[in-house]
Amino acid sequence: MAYTDKRYAELSPNLNTLASHHSETVSSHNATDHASQIVELDTQKFRIAKAASDLEIEGERLEQELEGLKGRLQELETQGVEGDEGIRDRREQEDETMLVFLAEREEIGSVGNG
Repeated sequence: MAYTDKRYAELSPNLNTLASHHSETVSSHNATDHASQIVELDTQKFRIAKAASDLEIEGERLEQELEGLKGRLQELETQGVEGDEGIRDRREQEDETMLVFLAEREEIGSVGNG
């Protein structure tokens, strides 16, 4: 029994200190402030979750756009600098039309000057 009494005497001040701190903590706790902080933290959490969701959706949209642009780039690289056959044919016709137009304009200009 002597050991128990000695141990109690050693631990008793610690118990009294802890009990005192516990009483102070419990009495200083404000449930209203605590609830207000929880609501504020929940609001922040939901804002962050919404922003993360929005960013994920935007990231997926941009990935799809990137894939489309990669496909378009590949098409353009396949066509080369001159374009595909249809574009080259149209450009050649436009060039011929422009040459005819310029020749006629030059002819009209030489008739008016001469």
